[in-house]
Amino acid sequence: MDVVGAIIGAADSAFSWLKQDRVPEALGVVVTVMGVMVAIVALRRGPPPPPPRDGFASHIPSETFALLPSQARDIIALAAAGRVDDITRILNQAGGGDGFTAVAVERFFATLTLNHVPPEQLADTLQDIARAHLALQAPRPDPEAPPEAQRLTAAARAAAADADYGEADRLYAAAIAAEHHRQRQRARAVSRLEEERALTFVARLDHAAAAAHFAAAAEALIDSDDRDKILLLDRAAGEQWIIGEVTASLALYRRAAAIAAARAAAAPGDAQAQRDLSVGHTKVGDVLLRQGDPSGALAAYRAGLVIRERRAAGDSGDAEAQRDLSVSHDRVGDVLLRQGDLSRALAAYRAGLVIRERRAAGDSGDAE
Repeated sequence: MDVVGAIIGAADSAFSWLKQDRVPEALGVVVTVMGVMVAIVALRRGPPPPPPRDGFASHIPSETFALLPSQARDIIALAAAGRVDDITRILNQAGGGDGFTAVAVERFFATLTLNHVPPEQLADTLQDIARAHLALQAPRPDPEAPPEAQRLTAAARAAAADADYGEADRLYAAAIAAEHHRQRQRARAVSRLEEERALTFVARLDHAAAAAHFAAAAEALIDSDDRDKILLLDRAAGEQWIIGEVTASLALYRRAAAIAAARAAAAPGDAQAQRDLSVGHTKVGDVLLRQGDPSGALAAYRAGLVIRERRAAGDSGDAEAQRDLSVSHDRVGDVLLRQGDLSRALAAYRAGLVIRERRAAGDSGDAE
């Protein structure tokens, strides 16, 4: 059977699965077909044309991108028919802008194929790639950067817009090298580039490399940007968590918590600093619990609980503070339940339930 015949046969199989409402199996066939099509198209047409420069100016928050089930089904049908332009239109509708090109979409499917993503994870994984891709469209040029760094950064963003993440990474690396000669006050520029470089690895599902560059972005910052350091270290820890590197994840979360502790001690009246510290304790507790250290996890959860009790008592109308407190009670209850301390676990769960019931009833009275 020739290549065209094989593709037609695979398309028939995809439509058959689709008629049975078996979306994961159909998408699995489509990803394989798209991988073959990408290779054929690349061989026939040579290097892709440059993307339109006006197409990537929209600043779309990556969190807004989400494919509806109906859109996912449309993509399956269109991919089986090789209608990449129509898939691109659906993705742009889902993202609320024009951050996707046909070339980028082809490369998305190639990435899914190369990484052997299981069928049941394809929809979520495609959305992760798409969100990272949109996030790369958001940065604006830095007019204060040296001309060479501006040129390299613009070229890197153009490559990323077309999902040529390997070339984008090379250009970001060169731009970072050009930025390093600047004085310390330009540390944010280096950090921003490292973060953008990390996003190219997120889009390629290379979580280890993404973690390394998110951590490098944190390291590039000066001490006055300590909250940004916390957020970047959290991103790095999260990437390590995804690939099961629990020890590395714990080390990063602890570094973030240590910075948060210093901020909270320096500004005891800063609600955000106090919340960051409580979140840090909670994340450390989550990792310790996964490592099989319930006692350590309980100590971390309780440390966060103390901070959250203080915040909730200080502002009983703060919905976020009340929600955080209920979550801490639940975390403590989970560990006590695992340890067999049923009466204390029940008390912790009830404390969290009381807060949620009061919030649901619209009563912002005293948390106690």
